[in-house]
Amino acid sequence: FLYIFAVLFKQLCKDTLVGDLYFKHLSDAMFTLLFSGCFYQGIPELAAALFAEHLVLGLMLLVVLVCCPLTVMNMLVGVLVQVVETVAVCEQEAAVINYIKIRVAEVFQALDENNDSMLDHDEFEKILKLPELVMALQDVGIDVTNFIDEPDLIFKGASELHTDDFVQVMLLYRGRNQATLNDIFSLKKSLIMSMESMLNQTTQTMLKDKKKGKKKNKR
Repeated sequence: FLYIFAVLFKQLCKDTLVGDLYFKHLSDAMFTLLFSGCFYQGIPELAAALFAEHLVLGLMLLVVLVCCPLTVMNMLVGVLVQVVETVAVCEQEAAVINYIKIRVAEVFQALDENNDSMLDHDEFEKILKLPELVMALQDVGIDVTNFIDEPDLIFKGASELHTDDFVQVMLLYRGRNQATLNDIFSLKKSLIMSMESMLNQTTQTMLKDKKKGKKKNKR
């Protein structure tokens, strides 16, 4: 915006007194318009000189004085809107985490027989059968049906999991979450564990079949 008007003023004020004072070079023109249009420095002198030179030049200065503050104001409003949106998202995320922690703590308190705040596989299966907790998780976009047959998605090979860690892991599996590099690595580990489990089962089955075949041959 300033560049366009700086070029116009430089060309229109060429070989004039006001041009030599304020718009001799393009950098001088932009400097004058920046401090006059955005910071309102030296406006009376500049306006008097431009109107004395030509009415069109004075009107062009008025356009700059009106548009520059609006442009700056729009930029500031955009920044403020972005900040408010980011803060709102962070507060909403904190509220969701706090809500899930409270609901899990309420349910788990009745199931934790040894009061160690650790969740094992049996307690995990019991939790997933409680309608109130399932509804609370679904309210924040977590589909618990994905974990009924695959508890390793939560425990990742561990035998127990702290309740706070359980909440954090569950929140990672919300449907609206975007995939990250960490998710790709987790998927890789899960696939490797599944392949190893299938390989072990296949090997054990083959060994059993081989033993049965040897017993039949002996008979």
